[in-house]
Amino acid sequence: MRCGVGSYTAALSAALARLGGFTLGVLTSAGTENPQPISAVETLTISCNWSWRDVARVAWAIRAWRPDLVHVQYPTQAYGDQLAPWVLPAMLRMLRIPTVQTWHEFLPHQGWLRTVIALAAVRVIVVRPKYESSLPPRFLRLLGRARPQFIPNAPPLPLLKLSDSDRKSTKARYAPAGKNLVVYFGFMYPHKGVEQMFQVADPGRDRLVITGHLDSLNPYHQSIAALVASPPWRGAATLVGYLSDAEAAALLASADAIVFPFREGMGQWNTSVAAAQALGTLIIVTSTERSGYDAETNTCFCAPNDVLGMRAALHEHAGRRIPGRHHEVAEAWKKIAEAHGAVYQSMRAAT
Repeated sequence: MRCGVGSYTAALSAALARLGGFTLGVLTSAGTENPQPISAVETLTISCNWSWRDVARVAWAIRAWRPDLVHVQYPTQAYGDQLAPWVLPAMLRMLRIPTVQTWHEFLPHQGWLRTVIALAAVRVIVVRPKYESSLPPRFLRLLGRARPQFIPNAPPLPLLKLSDSDRKSTKARYAPAGKNLVVYFGFMYPHKGVEQMFQVADPGRDRLVITGHLDSLNPYHQSIAALVASPPWRGAATLVGYLSDAEAAALLASADAIVFPFREGMGQWNTSVAAAQALGTLIIVTSTERSGYDAETNTCFCAPNDVLGMRAALHEHAGRRIPGRHHEVAEAWKKIAEAHGAVYQSMRAAT
């Protein structure tokens, strides 16, 4: 599905399968486009929209599989504002099935939902450092022994090793000869600052490609489409929509620059940035903690909303490339799987 947490879950499942020692299943809702099976992982699909009416159905589907524990990922695009995923751990606790929860974002503001989640958790994993400091003392007391454990994430995209000819061929599909291929990759929300791409890049020098899920009814997406169709960007910018993992990786590996103009700056949990860095392509990203060019990662750090700084970095460094760091990413996922495995084993030993 079109979801960063979904991609993370698939990558984690694959890493755990490579690690061995577990029987793995992934429960998801039906309707996935072009599902790709993961070796040694069983995919369980049920028809539901994750509303409160589906709680019992989801819980009994899990019970029928007879797991030693269930790992719930919060939140995902598919959950939306529905309640089933949030009350599911409490239901599973009544069925004597322990749950571990990963919180990819900060929890919803509704106090009763947070209380239900906290009381039902046996273990909690977070992917953002210093997460615990954002939680009120009362909530930490509710968690008890299930205090958040930080396990970092890693790039979920496949890390392609393209030859120079493959890279030129891929670039030619998106940009004419003599133009820099400048890419934005990820979901399009106002806090991502996607509209600043049209101020950072130069329509006379660059071909701008924006990839990410498009919703024709979304006002922000409509505003981006209007910029693409308006002078001076008409014919020099393209909205390519959602791409498969393989095509997205090929595009990123072939770009002259990938720009992430996040209005609040990047964080350690931004796997889209980490995925691009692992490919060796030039990255321009906003940050509240770093500035300047880092040769080790081929990354230019600019202050949030510093359009002139991002434009200057693009003009100076476009096309610069370093060797990819595929081995580092594979090793990172191995360590992530090992850390999860240790959590699972300790939970099983305690039951």
